[in-house]
Amino acid sequence: MKIRIGIVYEEPEVRVTSHRGMRLSAKGTSPITVPPEHPVMIRVERPPITTYLVCTEQPPASLPPRNWTQMTVGVVIRDGTQQFDQRENWSCLEFATLEDAQKTQRDLGEQEVYTVLRRKLHPGGSLEVWVNGKSYRFPSPLTLDSEDGRLQFLEVPYGKGFHWERREQQEYSGSFEVYAYPRGVVVVNETEMEPYLMVVNSSEMHPEAPFEVLKAQTVAARATVLATMGKHHYGEPFDLCNTDHCQVYRGLQRVQEVSKRAVEETEGEVLVFEKEIVDARYAKTCGGITEDKVYVWGGRPVPYLRSIVDTHEEPPFHPPLEDEQSARVFIDARPPAYCDLPESEVPYLGEILYRWEIRVASEELRGILREKLGEDPGEVIEIQPLKRGHSGRIYKLRIRGSRGEWVIFTELEIRRVLSRSHLPSSLFYVERTGEEWVFRGAGWGHGVGMCQVGSVGLARAGFSYDRILTHYYRGTRLVKLLNPEVER
Repeated sequence: MKIRIGIVYEEPEVRVTSHRGMRLSAKGTSPITVPPEHPVMIRVERPPITTYLVCTEQPPASLPPRNWTQMTVGVVIRDGTQQFDQRENWSCLEFATLEDAQKTQRDLGEQEVYTVLRRKLHPGGSLEVWVNGKSYRFPSPLTLDSEDGRLQFLEVPYGKGFHWERREQQEYSGSFEVYAYPRGVVVVNETEMEPYLMVVNSSEMHPEAPFEVLKAQTVAARATVLATMGKHHYGEPFDLCNTDHCQVYRGLQRVQEVSKRAVEETEGEVLVFEKEIVDARYAKTCGGITEDKVYVWGGRPVPYLRSIVDTHEEPPFHPPLEDEQSARVFIDARPPAYCDLPESEVPYLGEILYRWEIRVASEELRGILREKLGEDPGEVIEIQPLKRGHSGRIYKLRIRGSRGEWVIFTELEIRRVLSRSHLPSSLFYVERTGEEWVFRGAGWGHGVGMCQVGSVGLARAGFSYDRILTHYYRGTRLVKLLNPEVER
């Protein structure tokens, strides 16, 4: 089964090379042959027309009056006599500019309407290609073929927008297309599902993790692909991107033998809840409690993505932790959980952030808010959580400054606005101490679904990969797909 991955997204230019040489071609033009090891540089000459969609899963009757268009997104998966209908009904608004779409998204957020922003790429546009100092022009998309089916992309960013953002060379196999976009080049890699999962397995989880964890990660990743096709990048020429927005896919150079084994031993396995393939979300550290999907992305409640306490012992705390006092007590108490692991014992996991504290000087916080809000808040007077989810994660927050006040909606936007990069999670409380603001929190990531560090704790306690999965995705079962076909 083939899937399409966006491996470079709106970069000003992309540089690519091949050990065996490559061929560049596009509809209506003469192809170019590039010798081995000769770099090719590609950038946008003329962008295509692109429109922008602001979409929500909320029922039409609950939405503010606007010219909403009803859309069906997603795919149907068939495998022999089995059929899984992964489609959803969305209500969408279409805009000519990104700025108008983002403003509408902010306005709807103030009314507590969860939305996603999607690009709709229209045919057209052109690319400028440089080979050996000579310039060529191709219509978009441009196809790249190599003799050995592999290409090396130079200086590819990963962790974009986060504090760990870096650039590296990444190698991929399969077929490749390059598209002109409004703000840069997009590269799409088409490949088979299982090789893709070998890369995701070793990108999302370190190969030194217990083998049962690598298998659990593989099954979750396979299910996520099939559950989110046609949704995460609706209107674009690929199924998923290679970032945290979808799943991290950082190139063949990361694949280890243990990664291959994890994919081979779980070949075709997905999680199923009733008649749907599970949208198996996961985050690095839940901090001892996971979150309901509806408090992070809105839409319909999903029974297998509900808030659970990350222990099999009788926990001292039970969700909901929606009030301020309950959240503070939980954060300060540091109750035992599978994801509370000593970093010295699992150095391959890096920072765990089961509990964390961040101190920010008042003037520095003012500068951060000025950058993120696009306005000067003046002296920051109050940061007030307005609504918390079942796990205590904040999804609506008020910032009051001497020059005005702002209400921030969604856990990711709250984490983004209050930090140069992102706060580790929105499961925190905040206090002012003199000229400092002190954030005390728990966990790393959105907290929905499988806790990746927690899965390591479960494996160390003797749990198999299937029991790890059913711990986090309650009421699900494993199903093996032999030859799945996708109806788009």
